[in-house]
Amino acid sequence: VDITVLLQIPSILVQFVAMYLMGVSSEVYRHTARTKLNIFGKIHNSIAKLMLAEVAFRGMVSDFSSCIEDLPSLHPSIIFTRLQEVFLEVLRNGSLQAEELETMTCVATMSMDKDKSGNVGCREFIEACTN
Repeated sequence: VDITVLLQIPSILVQFVAMYLMGVSSEVYRHTARTKLNIFGKIHNSIAKLMLAEVAFRGMVSDFSSCIEDLPSLHPSIIFTRLQEVFLEVLRNGSLQAEELETMTCVATMSMDKDKSGNVGCREFIEACTN
């Protein structure tokens, strides 16, 4: 028996176990293994997300004509106001408290604010939306 044949047996065994004997994880793995990668579709999808994030940022700062470098940054108070609108119903019914929303705003701002300026710039926002 050739040594290369023997060395392939552990790999085949691991693949079989992963594909069929691990329950839900095997289902996910089988689906992923059978999915074809469409690189052109992914590129188009990524470009659309970048453009959507840029337009969303421009809407929040109410500036659709300046270049990205000249756009104002998002202050945490703007983010808080937007989140109040998003979570209005759960704020009204008491499922979410204003203090919790303030905490969410702080966490979101800190995670987006890569340059630690205290505000979120357009490029930081786009990065947060596309990662």
